[in-house]
Amino acid sequence: MSQKGESGFTLVEVLTVAGIIALLATVALASMHRSKESAYEAQAIGALRTLASMEYTYFFRHREFGSWAELKAEGDLLDTDYGRIDDLQDPLDHPIAMGYSISLRSSINDFTIIARPVPRPRTQLRTFSIGADGAVEGAGFDIKPASNP
Repeated sequence: MSQKGESGFTLVEVLTVAGIIALLATVALASMHRSKESAYEAQAIGALRTLASMEYTYFFRHREFGSWAELKAEGDLLDTDYGRIDDLQDPLDHPIAMGYSISLRSSINDFTIIARPVPRPRTQLRTFSIGADGAVEGAGFDIKPASNP
């Protein structure tokens, strides 16, 4: 009960506004989380394409695809933004694709580079790979390189 001349919000009004703000915050945080995961996935796909390009460069020089050690020895693992990458096997030490561990399998005439998500709580990142044909493969889609007519 209010006295004459007093104004303010009732408890019901304050709780209603607090509930609406909490609901909006929950929706916004979920959206931001998915946007962050999408950015990590886009970075992983970009890293796969860059590393595949390095493999092609090595192949044109040596007529075979190279291992991590061979690519490093050639100086092909030089990233202009981050300097020389020393340890591609430890996902926490290299900036190629945040949230991902990158691995390479190569032979004389074929290679596969795989970006696997680093296990983290509450993430749903997908695994991606690229082969010598240049197609990026992931969960539910394939990105084929543009073909010349």
